[in-house]
Amino acid sequence: MRTVLKQRDILFLRVSLAKIVAFIFIMMLSLNGFAQKQLIQIKTFDQQLKTYKNIELTINGSIAVTTDEKGSAFVEFEDANLPVQSIEVKNEGLESASWNLSKGIIEIIVRKKNYQLTQVRVIDIQQKPLVKTEIIFSGTRRIKVTSNEDGRIEIPLALDERLTSPNQFFINGYQTLQLTISNGLTALLIEKIKPISNQVTPTVLQKITANRTYEKEILHLDTVTSLSSFYAIVRNISMEELTQPQKDSVDGKFYYLLNTIQQSNQNEPTSYTISDTTGVTEDVKRLIEQATQEGIQLEAQRAEFDLRIEALNNKLKTGIVNMNQETRDRLLNDIIELEKLLDDNENRFKRNQNEFRGILNELKEGYFNISVLEEKLTESEKLRLEQEKLFNQRIIFAIVIAIILGILIIVLIWFSNRQRTQKKLLAIANDEIRRINTNLEAIVSKRTQLLQEANTELDNFLYRASHDLRTPISSIYGVISIAEFISQQEFITNIEGSVKRMDSLLTNLNVISEINEPTEKKAVSVNEIMSLVKEKFASDFKENNITSTCICDDTIRVITYPRLLEIVFFNLIENSIFYKTTQKDGTPKIDVIVTNSTNGISILVEDNGVGIDKDVKPKIYDMFFKGNEKSKGSGLGLYIVSRALRTMKGTIEVESQVNLFTRFTINLPFDLN
Repeated sequence: MRTVLKQRDILFLRVSLAKIVAFIFIMMLSLNGFAQKQLIQIKTFDQQLKTYKNIELTINGSIAVTTDEKGSAFVEFEDANLPVQSIEVKNEGLESASWNLSKGIIEIIVRKKNYQLTQVRVIDIQQKPLVKTEIIFSGTRRIKVTSNEDGRIEIPLALDERLTSPNQFFINGYQTLQLTISNGLTALLIEKIKPISNQVTPTVLQKITANRTYEKEILHLDTVTSLSSFYAIVRNISMEELTQPQKDSVDGKFYYLLNTIQQSNQNEPTSYTISDTTGVTEDVKRLIEQATQEGIQLEAQRAEFDLRIEALNNKLKTGIVNMNQETRDRLLNDIIELEKLLDDNENRFKRNQNEFRGILNELKEGYFNISVLEEKLTESEKLRLEQEKLFNQRIIFAIVIAIILGILIIVLIWFSNRQRTQKKLLAIANDEIRRINTNLEAIVSKRTQLLQEANTELDNFLYRASHDLRTPISSIYGVISIAEFISQQEFITNIEGSVKRMDSLLTNLNVISEINEPTEKKAVSVNEIMSLVKEKFASDFKENNITSTCICDDTIRVITYPRLLEIVFFNLIENSIFYKTTQKDGTPKIDVIVTNSTNGISILVEDNGVGIDKDVKPKIYDMFFKGNEKSKGSGLGLYIVSRALRTMKGTIEVESQVNLFTRFTINLPFDLN
């Protein structure tokens, strides 16, 4: 008993230690995964630093956050998502102005949008989209955008600004025809400008008929869109060699270009307002656009100035000799004044350029200072994250140590309780041993009595078996001794009867052996077993004029020993045939009925034979007992039935009245397991 308890304790201890190690390993893995995340608080404010509540945000394009009534929220961030790269406000009409991460808190400044994004789809007259093309929009400010694969562009418009005319759009090589707005969708219809060919006479150049010397250059003027290009062509043309229609065409083209530049200057804002609410990137883009426009204006003014100087030179070549002295002096003074103005303009331009360069240098210096500051802040944030990571690791280490100590305490408590339990079990085991020792003598005495009864039964069995076996042999000897005094048929009949009795006895003895060592149990159909037994007694039923009724459903099945069930049916029916009715006016009858019961099946075997006297009823299951002196059996039938039912865990009951009926009721379980 102590050895068994010791082995059980060792096994339980091993299993417990394995569970503890697995638990510690899982806890360390979960805490390590937790250490890679940190809880960040999100706070939203307006531009007056007042709490902005109930704001929906998307951080780094994937983390969705919604602030509560206090303008706050808590979010778990992985280290890969820090520092924050982008913040988008989902609320309509709002955008994030700036944000700052410090001491585990992200403070976000939210402002109202001062613009609205308007989508425009650009298509040609064949309804094909204009793809990957640069488009210039002129509104409150000049914007350059590029169309996507579907020909769509997005234009940021002021909140009070609207699209009004196709002339607000400029596309190189295309003419804007129509701007339509339907169901909230805006479409711009365009048409490609066809190049001018030599066979097609364009606008005012139809007037050129006589002189064809500069016809190629004059025709090329219609494709010119800037004064600089115009001047590059005209400077190589001698105005004196042109006819009057050609001069009119050149002058008309010049004034057309000049008028176009003036209208463009009117549409373009002369200055930009930079305030605290505008973004730095947007301000720089506006300044770049303004500087570009001023460069275009300077180029146009220079081209115009060159043309006028050229015209003045031409006039001086032909008319200076006809001027008087006073006119020449006045002309010289004007030229000197013009030279002075040009020098002053050049000085102003240089001074402005120097001032602008100084401002740009200051902006660059400020930018680099901000970059250095951002680098310092980044390094500070990295240092803070490293310190926080180290702190988390220390916390994890402390938690693991605390868990291990707690587990050790639990194990010690368990061992203490286990020891007390073992003491109680040992005391109970000792009491059980004492009780077993006390009852051992009674058990041995009972077993001895059972063994003596078995020996007595065995002695009785051997005696009766040898006597019953000797009886047929004695009969055979007796028949042989008188063989010469009887007929051959009578001799054979007597010998056959003795052999049958001996065979029946040997068969019953063999059945007893089978009952002690039954074959393998299996599921059997009761109806098949009963039909098989009935078929064996068919000739006996016919010879004795016995009426038989067998009732059994084909679905009734049990798990038992098939051979023992067959032996039960065989001996009960054989017993009913032996003790059939002896009344002259009575018809022998045997009924077998099989039905399902609560825990198994019920077998009823009833006959109208001689019955069983109540005095012999208690002995009918004894070995070699014959209840009637006229019995032809061996006295083992009901004994075999009782032994077989004991092996099959069944029961048997009998009811009988002399010369009226005998009824055997057997109960068998569905399954022997």
